[in-house]
Amino acid sequence: VARMGGDEFLAVLPEATQAEADRFISEFNRQLESLNKEEDRAFSVEASCGAVVFRLDTLSTIERCIRKSDEEMYRMKEKRHAGRAE
Repeated sequence: VARMGGDEFLAVLPEATQAEADRFISEFNRQLESLNKEEDRAFSVEASCGAVVFRLDTLSTIERCIRKSDEEMYRMKEKRHAGRAE
């Protein structure tokens, strides 16, 4: 896991399948929920996560992989924010 800048982080899961990446995100979100329940503060810690599974022979650069993952993260962020408006 590495900080990319601001509040953005990148987790690299070598050889993970999409199902494994989805489980990683689910567990990460479950841990955040648990943290928010345990801590007594005026705010909640939230995260928007996106995952992309790639093979080095199909996505030629790490930059392209990061861009695709970033796009998925923003898609999930919009979905989460839209759920709040309902």
